[in-house]
Amino acid sequence: MTRSSRIERAATLIIALLVGAVPLLHSGALADPFELPKETAILSAALVLLALALLSRFADGEIPCRWSVADLLAGLVAVSAGTALLTAPNRGLALISFVDLLASLVVARAVARYVRQPSSVKLILGAALAGAALVATGTIAQIFVPGFFWAPGGISILPPSKAGASLGEAGLAVQFLVIALPAGVGALALWSGRLRAAWAGCLGLVLLALVFAGRPEGWAVGAMILVVLVVSRFLQVARSDREWTRLVPELGGDGVRSIVIAAIVALLILAIGRFPNLLPGGAPASPLDGVALLSPTTGDPVVDRRAGERGSLALLRLHPQGVGPGNWRIAFLEVAWTHLDKSPFTLNHQPWHAGNNFIERAAELGMAGGACLVLLVLVLLLQAWSAATRAPAPWNIAGLIGFNVVLATVIAAFYGEPFEEPAAALLFWITAGLVQVAASHARARRGEPGGR
Repeated sequence: MTRSSRIERAATLIIALLVGAVPLLHSGALADPFELPKETAILSAALVLLALALLSRFADGEIPCRWSVADLLAGLVAVSAGTALLTAPNRGLALISFVDLLASLVVARAVARYVRQPSSVKLILGAALAGAALVATGTIAQIFVPGFFWAPGGISILPPSKAGASLGEAGLAVQFLVIALPAGVGALALWSGRLRAAWAGCLGLVLLALVFAGRPEGWAVGAMILVVLVVSRFLQVARSDREWTRLVPELGGDGVRSIVIAAIVALLILAIGRFPNLLPGGAPASPLDGVALLSPTTGDPVVDRRAGERGSLALLRLHPQGVGPGNWRIAFLEVAWTHLDKSPFTLNHQPWHAGNNFIERAAELGMAGGACLVLLVLVLLLQAWSAATRAPAPWNIAGLIGFNVVLATVIAAFYGEPFEEPAAALLFWITAGLVQVAASHARARRGEPGGR
């Protein structure tokens, strides 16, 4: 084994461990018990990956990784964030958010550089699904038993929260799960044998958690993503070889078995929730039990979201260069009452986020940064779709997975903050790296420059 291949394997293992572990990390000993441990882990992994990149320069057999339009746009997003940092109300907070963004970009670049084998893609997607299944398990447990936590020997495994598991809040858990859902489907598509059965059970847990904790917005987003998964698969076949028989699972095949296993896991847990004698509370569990909106709130997220969007646009007009990464909540006070008619916000009720992550990021990074982020997402979708329809197997499946994860992030961004919550953002950036790999195989098949 060459030094280059050892570095490649080490980087892949680090990325897989990162995507599986980050959603679970938390620490009650910290002022920010949920986000800070996750951000610290991402930054630490990015530093290790940078060290591996330096080592790989001296390795034999190192294959250069070309830069793409997506890399350029991601770099421009980072430059915009750095520029906005200079005029941020809280430069310390902006600097932390800027470093978090740079760390995510390093991880994405490492994926594009070192994930070269289908087995590596399988490992990363399997780790993502495993992490999502554990979050789903915690969410379901806290709905069945409100306030439930688990800390054996004083080590917190499941922190006390309102059905938010290790993400702290049900809305954040659901946001992560809806983005992890297409990645989980991708793990099922690429794996085989006994592990595929295990991933099917994990997918059943994720779907059940979305049903129990989704709230109307989560249910709507989850339904849209399921439709996207079906339609995109149909269009992929239509645009490639038109072998329609691939859309029909074989009776007794892996596809049917996976569906049956996912359904059995979901139905078993659902049955447990309907028998009050099996639960400590003595009452059957129903969707949204123990689930609460972020506090403080008006109780009407639609009103808050619309006001947050209008206020953010007003903030962008006042500060076209941006208010600095991570500074939206502080800067929003400038417009919360002066630029909003019938503002729902008060000193006791201030918004946590804009309700539209594209507008919020534009307010933080400036008009140029917001435009580059939108263009980056569009380029990723185009690259992923090109790989899904033109790359050889199994990279066409990787392209389709990337397309669905990116599109799921886009849908979630109109309701939450997937580009800023560490677990969701990490999955997005890792997927962006996977899209570059799949797209390079599509270019190689067409004989274009930059293909592998």
